[in-house]
Amino acid sequence: MTDDVGDRPEHLKWETGEVVDERVGELILDDQYPASTAAEISLDEDTTVSRSSADNPGIWADLLREPDVQTALVQGIHRFADGRTASELQAALEARGVADTLRGVITRVVWGVERDDPDDEEAYIRELLYGGDDRDGLLYLARRLGTQRAPADQILGTARLIGWATSDQKIDPPTIAVSVQQSFREQTQKRRESVLQLLRQLARNCEVVIVGAPVDLRWLAVAHDVDRAAFSERWSGPGKSAAIDERVDQALDVLDRECKGTQILRHLHNRPDEVMSYHALASALMVSTATISNWVHRRDDALAELGLVETIDVGRQTHVELGPAGREAIETIETETTRQQRLDEAFSDPLHSSEHGRVVPREHGEPPTGDPRRKGDGLAPVATLSRRDAYGAIASRRENGFSLVDHPVEKTDDYRVAGIWVNPTGSRVVTSTEYVNPMQYWVSTARSLTHRRIFEYCLTPERLESADHSFIDLFEEHREVLRSSRCLGHLPDDHDTVEDFIDALQDARSDLEDLTSQLHNGDFDDEDRFRGDILREALGLAGTMVHLMDLVDVDVVRELRLPTFSSDFDADRWEDLTQTLAVGAAIQSRYGQFSAYRQLFEQREQKLDWTIFVDVDAADPVGEMIGSFVLVGNFGDRDGDKRAAFVEDLETELQSPSEVRDDAPEFTVDIPIRAFEFDREQFALATAKMADVKNLRPTREAVSLLRLFVGNPYDAATAINWLGSESHLRDLRVSEIRYALSKLPTDRLVPHCTPGAQAIVKTLLAVDEPLSTTELAEAADIARSTISRGGDAAGDRLQALGLLEQTDDGWRLPIAFNNDEERYDETVPWVINEAEQVAVRDIFYEAAQELVDDPTRWGDPGDPVCGCWLSLTDKGLPDLRPLIDYWEWLDPWVDIFEAVLDERSMLATVEESHPSEATVAFGTPPKQTSIQSPRETIQQRGYSI
Repeated sequence: MTDDVGDRPEHLKWETGEVVDERVGELILDDQYPASTAAEISLDEDTTVSRSSADNPGIWADLLREPDVQTALVQGIHRFADGRTASELQAALEARGVADTLRGVITRVVWGVERDDPDDEEAYIRELLYGGDDRDGLLYLARRLGTQRAPADQILGTARLIGWATSDQKIDPPTIAVSVQQSFREQTQKRRESVLQLLRQLARNCEVVIVGAPVDLRWLAVAHDVDRAAFSERWSGPGKSAAIDERVDQALDVLDRECKGTQILRHLHNRPDEVMSYHALASALMVSTATISNWVHRRDDALAELGLVETIDVGRQTHVELGPAGREAIETIETETTRQQRLDEAFSDPLHSSEHGRVVPREHGEPPTGDPRRKGDGLAPVATLSRRDAYGAIASRRENGFSLVDHPVEKTDDYRVAGIWVNPTGSRVVTSTEYVNPMQYWVSTARSLTHRRIFEYCLTPERLESADHSFIDLFEEHREVLRSSRCLGHLPDDHDTVEDFIDALQDARSDLEDLTSQLHNGDFDDEDRFRGDILREALGLAGTMVHLMDLVDVDVVRELRLPTFSSDFDADRWEDLTQTLAVGAAIQSRYGQFSAYRQLFEQREQKLDWTIFVDVDAADPVGEMIGSFVLVGNFGDRDGDKRAAFVEDLETELQSPSEVRDDAPEFTVDIPIRAFEFDREQFALATAKMADVKNLRPTREAVSLLRLFVGNPYDAATAINWLGSESHLRDLRVSEIRYALSKLPTDRLVPHCTPGAQAIVKTLLAVDEPLSTTELAEAADIARSTISRGGDAAGDRLQALGLLEQTDDGWRLPIAFNNDEERYDETVPWVINEAEQVAVRDIFYEAAQELVDDPTRWGDPGDPVCGCWLSLTDKGLPDLRPLIDYWEWLDPWVDIFEAVLDERSMLATVEESHPSEATVAFGTPPKQTSIQSPRETIQQRGYSI
C-alpha cells in the first residue's frame, strides 16, 4: 500500500527521487494530555529545532534524550531495514536524507557482526547504540544533529525513522505530547514553521498530540494550516454563562435568513475548518472589510457579542471562526427539510422502548425540554476520553454493578460523539456516552465497543488466542457454547480464525452505521419499527462485545453522562432510561458461561430450540452482571425527592427487565447499586492513578485530605490533574493537595455544606497566609456572621470539626501553605494526624464541646447534644442517634470521617441509617434453600421483603 503523493497537502509531501512512504503525518490537537507518553516537549518563545545557545539544545536533542524515543528510533530502524539488503538499506536511507555519519552506523546496528560469544555480540551492539571508548554511538550521533546544527533535511529524515512501520505492521506508535504556550507566537514565522515541519515528520509514525488552551490551538491551526478534525473543541464564546440554546434563540430573534450576519455564518459553516479571514469574507460577500468588521464586532447585534463567532489575529490579518452556537444557529436557519426533521426526531425524541424492538414501540408525547445537539450529516467520531474522566469513572464504579455519581458534566457539542479510553495493557475499557434516548445511547456505545482501538489493544488476535483466557478453547472446540449459551453473534462455522471473527465484528459495526444512514435517508417502510430494529441491533452488538471481553478478562466500565438531569429530566423521561439500562444490564449478565437474558427471558421458540440450558448449582444459584455502569451528572438536591425517586425506579426496573419465562432455570443475577456514596478505597484509587500520571506517589494524608474536602472520585481526579509532572518519582506533598483543591470550583468543595462554608474553604485554599475576619469576609463575599456567630455560623461548624483554625495571624485551613515556609510541611487537620487513636464519636464529642459552652447543658440527660454522652448502649458506647437527628448537618460527616479514619466506629443503629449500597436481583430464585429460611437468606442479601 502506498500513498498518492499528489493528493497530499503541500506540507505533507516528501519526495526525494521516487521515495514515497506509506504513512502521512497528521498532528492531533487536544486540550487534554494523553494518558501516557514517550516524551513531552513544550513550545514557547525560545523553542527551536536545533541548538540556539548553550542553555537551549533544541527540541530535537531534547527528544533524543528520552529513553522511549530512543527505543522507538532503534525499533523503527530495524523495521525499516527489514527485507532490504545492505546496499538497498544504504540507498533508502540516503534517499530520505539521513546523514552520512548515521547511515554506516545504522547498517552495522541492523546487520551486526557475528561473534563466537553471544555476550560479545550483545556488547558490540550496545557499543554501536550508546558508544564506547573510541566510538560514537548511534543515539549520540542522532542527538548531535541538533546540537551541531546539522542541515534541516538530515534531522527531518532521521525523525521519520522514529517508530517507523508500514500499515501492515501492527505496532503501538509512541505518543509525543507537545504543549503549546501562548508565548510561542513570539517566535518568527520561519522558526515556528521549522518546528511544525519536524512535528509533522514525527507524526508520520508517532502519535503527536499538541496540547494547549483552545484559543492557542485555534491560532496554531489557522497560522500553520493544521487539520483540526481531531480537536474536540470546548469553546463556548462570549457570554459563557448562557447556554448554547439561549444564544441560538437570541440569534434567531435578530438575524433573518438573508442579512449579512447570516451570510457570514453561512460562508463559515460551508468551510471545512469553519474559519475565514476578513478579506476572504469581504470578497465572498462582495462588501468591504469594514462591513465585515461591523457585523462581527461593532453592531449591538454583532456576531461576536451574540457568542456565535470568535476572532483570531494571525500576523496582520484577522480571521473569524464559527463557534458551537453559531453552527447551531445557521443550521437551524438553513435546515427545514423533511429529511433533516426526520433525522433530528430519530435522535432527539425519547424512544419509549417496547422491550427494545421486540414489539411495536408505543406512542408518547412531546420531546423533552432542551433541544439536543446534533452536528453534521456524517457519522459522529469516537473521541478519546480524558484520563481524568476515565480514572474518575474507574474509581467510582461498583464492580459488577451500578454507581451513581453527583458530578457536573457538560453537554457535548454533538451528543452523538462517544468517548473511549483503553489502558495500555488492554485489560480495561471505559466508554462514555451522553444519554439522550435509548437508540442514540446504545448505537453510540456499540460503536465505542467496536472502535479500532478495542481491536488494537484489547481484542487482539494474540489475546483471543491466549491459553490464559477461556475464549480460544470455546472458539475452537465448543463454538456452539459461544453461540447458544453466551449468545455471541457474528460467529458462523466458516470463521476459521479469530481474525475472521474480528473482521465480522467490524463488519457488524459498519452494518449498524449503514442502518443509521438508512434512517437519515428515509429508506424504511415503518419508522417506529425501523428504529426498533436499529436499537435491537445495537443492543445485540454491545452485548456480544461485552461477553467477548469478559471471556478474555477485559474489564468494561460504561460511563453514562446526564448533564441535564436536574433541569429537564422527569419521571416520564427517565422511565425510558431505567428500562433500557435494565434490558442492557440483563443482556450483559451471565450465570457461569450462560447469558442470563437468554436463559431467563427468551420467549422465541426458534431461539429456544437450539439453546443449551444451564444446570444450576443449587449451592450457588447467583449470577453477575459483566463490568459496571457509572451514571454521572448533576442529580440535584442531595436530599431531594427527585433523586430518591430516580434511584428507586432504577432499582425497580433492574429487578424486572422483562417477563421471566415459565420454564426458566432457577437462578438470579445480583446487581449491587451504590448511589452517591464512596469508600476510602475509591478515593485512594483515583488519587493513585492520577498521581502516577504525574510521577507522584499518593500518601495516606493526601487521600484523607481529598476525602475530607471533595465529594467523589471524579473531583479527586480533577484536582490531582491540576498538578504538574515530575521528572523523578516522589511523594505527593500536603501543600500540593492544597493547591489542587484550590483549583476546583467552589461548589465542588465540601459539597454537603452550606454555600457560606464552601466560600470560606475555597477562599482559604487559594491564599498563602492567614486572613483576618474582614479580609476573609471580603474575599469570600460573605457576611462576617457566616464566619463566626456564637456556634451557629458555617465557620463555627468547620472550626468545631477541626477543618478551620483561628490563629493569632487570622483564619486558615489546617493544611500546609504552598509557600516557601510551609511547602514541605505535613500540616493537616488533627483528625488525620490522630486517625489511629480516635473514632468518629471522639470527633463529634470535640465538636459538641466546641459549640456548646453552657455547662448546665452538659449535665442534662435530656439535652439532644450533651445528653447522648451520658447514656450508654449495651455495648458501652454512647447512642448518637439523638445528636444526628438534632444536628442534621453532622449527618454527611459520619461517612466522611469513617473513610478518613478507615474504620467503622459508629453504633450499628447509626450505620444502618447510612446505607451505602443496595442489592437488587432479577431472575427466578430457587424454590428451596438449605438450612436457612428463605426470609433469613433474603435479608442477608439486603433485599426488601
